[in-house]
Amino acid sequence: ISGRLLRGQQGKFTQGDKKQVFCSLTVSKKGRIFTGSERGEIYRWKGGDVDSVINAHHGPVFALWVCRDGLCSGGKDGMVKVWSLALKPLVEFDMRTQSTGVDSTKVRSVCWLVRTILVGTIDNELFEIDIEAGAPKLLLQGHRSGQVNGLATHPSKRLFVTGGEDHSVRLWDMDSRRQVGMRMLEDEVCSVSVSLDGNHIACGQRNGKLVILKLR
Repeated sequence: ISGRLLRGQQGKFTQGDKKQVFCSLTVSKKGRIFTGSERGEIYRWKGGDVDSVINAHHGPVFALWVCRDGLCSGGKDGMVKVWSLALKPLVEFDMRTQSTGVDSTKVRSVCWLVRTILVGTIDNELFEIDIEAGAPKLLLQGHRSGQVNGLATHPSKRLFVTGGEDHSVRLWDMDSRRQVGMRMLEDEVCSVSVSLDGNHIACGQRNGKLVILKLR
């Protein structure tokens, strides 16, 4: 930034390296730039030149966060990884074993604060990871995308059901505020209703079909 002007500088790749499609970028307080590529590599830049490159993820690196303690990355492979500023691996977490959503293999955002990492997934889940304890904790959860078209409560238990444009029917616990069950259907769910005995869920779909699910 020069006065009121924002001046850009095109980055230069090392000789023989192909130009990349970058999916993420983060900048340290000292101005060091890190970028995540579509091929799963993390690039460290010095000025406008590539300073270092590592193979970090299988597939696109969707999220990067840098702080004084190091670098945190998240990718399509469902992994969250912590690196030193020299790009040496420190610790990693497999979010595929934690997600209860539709697609458990895609991390879309990360934020590293001291000993805690916040992780956002493509399924609208928010996890908190204690780096020392190594145990991800689910904080928030919702439908993957689009509108929630249907909602119905259980006649006798503190449960409710939702259905939405993401083709999913989800069962929620009111007390824990957590999803306790999910079923994917072939089309958008427009309406849901729970039977009077609480044993079945009726789901109306946009394609005109009515699906009856057994509630266990």
